[in-house]
Amino acid sequence: MASGWSRLAAAALVLLYGSGLSLPASAEDVWERLDRETIALFKDIVATEADTFQACVVDSKWLKYDVMAETAKKYLNHHIHADLSPRHHPSSPAEIIGRSSGKSDLVCSDEDSLDRIGLVLKERQAAVAKAAATVPSMPREIRRSYSYPIFDAEFRTAVIVRDHGHSVGLHLRDDGKVRRRGMHGDITALIYRKIRGRWTLIATDGYATYS
Repeated sequence: MASGWSRLAAAALVLLYGSGLSLPASAEDVWERLDRETIALFKDIVATEADTFQACVVDSKWLKYDVMAETAKKYLNHHIHADLSPRHHPSSPAEIIGRSSGKSDLVCSDEDSLDRIGLVLKERQAAVAKAAATVPSMPREIRRSYSYPIFDAEFRTAVIVRDHGHSVGLHLRDDGKVRRRGMHGDITALIYRKIRGRWTLIATDGYATYS
């Protein structure tokens, strides 16, 4: 039998993911259902954008960014006039996005991304010093982070907030570490709907840009 805490947690998830959702007895069962749907969602996302999802593109932490009230009202049929903030989730992007993609190196930390860039810059530096015939091209770093999705009550529509950025002015320091001079990017709500068994992007809602 579910504990009192589990019942309270499950009730809280109803408020977050849709009051019409038929919930199992425990919060653990709710998370399992959410993870199952989220894995399927990201599997379709990665398959659709295979060229973008290269090694170390996805951040190892979930993005903490609210789904705006207007987005939730329009696409999720939420009637609460407030932004929705995805709660802390026990499963990591590596467990969800990495598993759904089948690519173990897809998800990495910001530090790991810079370390990978550093290896290429060192190879490039060595090739230039030796006047090698072939010099590795300048690496281009793309970084994406995603919020854990918020679903409607029927698990037919999902909203994810994505931070998509690329680095500017990558520089190899004397200590071997890589420094970015900046990042350019945007933060966008992505709205997906399950159509004939596949999650399909149906709309976007731009939230912010940065540089």
